[in-house]
Amino acid sequence: MAAKLNIMLLYDLACAPDNRAGHERWFMTGDDFRDERHVMKALRRCGHTVEPFGLYNDLTPLLEKLNGMRPNVVFNMCESFSNSRHHEADVMSVLEMLGIAHTGASAEALNLCKDKALSKKIVSFHGISIPRFAVIMPPQTGLRPNHRNPTKPELFSDDAKDQLKTLKWPAICKPLDRDSSEGISKSSVVSNSASCLRHIAHLQKTFRRGVIVEEFIPGRELYIGMVELPGQKKLLVLPPRELYVGTGPGFVTWRAKWDKTYRSRHGIDSGRAKKIDVSVLHRLEQIAREAFHALELSGYARLDLRLRDNGDPVFIEANPNPSIRRGDDFAAAAHAAGIGYDDLIEGIVKTAMLRHNRNKQAA
Repeated sequence: MAAKLNIMLLYDLACAPDNRAGHERWFMTGDDFRDERHVMKALRRCGHTVEPFGLYNDLTPLLEKLNGMRPNVVFNMCESFSNSRHHEADVMSVLEMLGIAHTGASAEALNLCKDKALSKKIVSFHGISIPRFAVIMPPQTGLRPNHRNPTKPELFSDDAKDQLKTLKWPAICKPLDRDSSEGISKSSVVSNSASCLRHIAHLQKTFRRGVIVEEFIPGRELYIGMVELPGQKKLLVLPPRELYVGTGPGFVTWRAKWDKTYRSRHGIDSGRAKKIDVSVLHRLEQIAREAFHALELSGYARLDLRLRDNGDPVFIEANPNPSIRRGDDFAAAAHAAGIGYDDLIEGIVKTAMLRHNRNKQAA
């Protein structure tokens, strides 16, 4: 990229920011902001000016910073506002209303993918296989009294049992709109409606949100990265990565994803997917392209799929703006496709600017 850019790297904080001198030194150490740090260093190596900005629960400092800095583009790594991931898309809406270019998914695509049921319905319409599922919502009026035991309120609606009759067992219970395997444990896989209802009650009590219960698909778990790069006429679908479950539960629980000691003890890791038939690879690429466009994704994204024993891929969920830390699955897949880390990060920025300019011209 010939032009050197003024870039804001936007990320989220779990507490009020410390804006005293030396803040960036704090940002540059430890594990909490490793992903952001890798991106910032890559952009600086490319010659760009990059300023990190941490957002907590007040938009005013962000608006003031945007007005003073006037960035060419915001590299979006912000996933929450005031510790709530429900507001992830709202932050992007602010940038879009202000007409500021940003990397990755739009606010609309973030909302589509946040709802695991809605995203499944959309890709299913386009001929992509999905697991059977049911959505169990909490009562609209809040927690209902349990007339058999007034001290224990009901945690799901009256029709929950009827919805579960449409499912195959075993099934897996997940919070409807949580990311990063939050709320998923070994006990999330249930074998009958009674154990399912007990786990739904647990999730409703914990998160006070809807629960999606879906057919548990035995087989391999694959991750398919997709990226739009300048000079590429088509969406680039990266080589598939695979979860190697070792002696773990066979699916991604929160501990299997984030607990390093647990992963090491059970031999859980991810790596290049091996021994996949060419016909299956072609189908995976087709699914990736169809899902990317159906869910109105942009920039870069990742699909999580299960591969049945007969080779049929099943869509589980789409992840806008996945982790792009150096050495993580997405960057490793890009490397396997011949794309160096710095080129990947700069390509994401350039694509964001090109898309922003096209949208301005079309307006």
